[in-house]
Amino acid sequence: MDHSFSKWEAGKKLYEIALKAVEKDREERYSTVKEFYEAWKMALR
Repeated sequence: MDHSFSKWEAGKKLYEIALKAVEKDREERYSTVKEFYEAWKMALR
């Protein structure tokens, strides 16, 4: 899959959050869906 920013349409902050969510190293991802959701909501402000 192409995870490049050039294909992303939702802005830099949300891109960085999404990229962390699909990180290859599981330890680098969000621990829970709630943690991911909270980060997403904060970025939308």
